[in-house]
Amino acid sequence: MLTSRQYDKIKLIYEERRRNRDKLKLKRQTEVFGKIPEYRELDTAIRNLSIKTALKSFDIEDEEERKQLTGTTILKMRQMENEKKQLLLSAGYPEDYLDPPYECQDCRDTGYIGNEKCSCLRQLEIEQLYESLNMKAWLDGKSFELADESYYEGDDLENFRYVLEVSHDMVDRFDEDHRGMVLYGNVGTGKTFMAGCIARALMEEGYLVLSYSASGLFEQISNAMYGSNKNELNSVNEMLYNCDLLVIDDLGTEYPNDFTKSCLFRIYNKRLDSGKPILITTNMSPSVLKDTYTERFASRLFSVDNRLCEMTGRDIRGLKALRSRMAELNSN
Repeated sequence: MLTSRQYDKIKLIYEERRRNRDKLKLKRQTEVFGKIPEYRELDTAIRNLSIKTALKSFDIEDEEERKQLTGTTILKMRQMENEKKQLLLSAGYPEDYLDPPYECQDCRDTGYIGNEKCSCLRQLEIEQLYESLNMKAWLDGKSFELADESYYEGDDLENFRYVLEVSHDMVDRFDEDHRGMVLYGNVGTGKTFMAGCIARALMEEGYLVLSYSASGLFEQISNAMYGSNKNELNSVNEMLYNCDLLVIDDLGTEYPNDFTKSCLFRIYNKRLDSGKPILITTNMSPSVLKDTYTERFASRLFSVDNRLCEMTGRDIRGLKALRSRMAELNSN
């Protein structure tokens, strides 16, 4: 799902890491050479010995003699390297002072371990992906710690507590219980907030969570399908099918047509078949969803494959705006 420009940005990050390490290594080397002349002499001697041995080995035809020369040189170089370490320690430096650490010791700041992507590269890909999806803004103000019961009362309060419990359970048992969730109910009752709480909690545990508004999701699929880059659709589908949790927010606010219905059904089935949960929020009731997206899809959505949670109560957004306005008036 990343563009070539985003991959170029990741490449520049690794190049900058390696460049910074080389600069630090050169700076430390200059420092040590200035303070410990004997260290510099040994360093030069090791390089000269290596070159001299390589040149001499070209003139030796006997394999055993060549091996003996190489072995003697290696032993001598090891001895001089140990002397260098002792000089560093005697001067108060760590013995690896001239070998500063990589930001990622596993891949040595290359992004790959053999032919496999390093975890640090995957993390950079996720960060780029989240940036392109504006996940930081979407998650702003959404956290289980910020769940506020004061916006609910009576049966609505009991229902809110139930949905909160189910949401915590989804996070706690994410690896063992692959059911998704459908949060439905009237506008402003907290569906998107609860979805964001779940998404944030899972992301903090290292899971890959992607969140789209329904309209944004189908627009991206359409752009990938009909764009000039033929590989982009495969990339989009790979992420939609394989991310740990896919959140589709405000289903029904897009313009439902044959294209969006087909895409939605395909995504849902692919993820269901591979045990990858999906979290959907919608203002639509089950009956309206059935009329809009076909009975076949609604029956799968409102089944044992998902946790079904209706959010009830007053319009929290309206209440928040009212409270903010009252606080502003009181402060004046």
